[in-house]
Amino acid sequence: GSWSEAVQLIIIVLLPKSDGGFLPNGLIPWLPRFWMRARRDVATHWERPHDRPFLYAGPAKGADVAAWKQAVRAEHAVKCNLIYGIVLLDLVKAFERTRHADPQSQSLIHAYHLWLLRLSLATYRLGRVVRVGNAMSHKFQACRGITAGSGFATLEMRLAVLTPLDNAHAAYPTFVSTLFVDDIACELAAREEAIMEHLAGFALVICEALAAAG
Repeated sequence: GSWSEAVQLIIIVLLPKSDGGFLPNGLIPWLPRFWMRARRDVATHWERPHDRPFLYAGPAKGADVAAWKQAVRAEHAVKCNLIYGIVLLDLVKAFERTRHADPQSQSLIHAYHLWLLRLSLATYRLGRVVRVGNAMSHKFQACRGITAGSGFATLEMRLAVLTPLDNAHAAYPTFVSTLFVDDIACELAAREEAIMEHLAGFALVICEALAAAG
């Protein structure tokens, strides 16, 4: 349940973003990275029975596929003389803000492998430094956040948002939603009154749950 002292350092590099600013990416030591690759089959075994129609990321379910389906649903709504409404949610610094207790509680709800999660969280709590060019920061330990670059990062982000989306669909079953890593879309084709009443309601169920989770 813990890593050797020989590999207890993550270097955070700042990658330039096309729209300005930087994207922090963690260079994880070889042993945790090798372990994540070797244990990927355990995570895949969990993913199959916990799939949802709204989950996009994987074979034949990329971001471009999700976008084309949204465009088709919008055009079909127009043909049927309905109003098409969509809310796009982009979680700001989603990986950096995730509390380590949240994937743990969600793992109990969704029967995720707890030993796998324990070593994964131990990886995120390794000492880390930020590198800018040849300059290094002092070593520090993060008490929250999923390190982008981890082999299980996208799966653990899925754990964080699965319950809010399940609850939103239970309350508003006519909605179509799309989840691609940390980007969420909520769609509805209906009459104007239904759009005004229910579209915000569906989005708020998700937003309030994620806000409560920090």
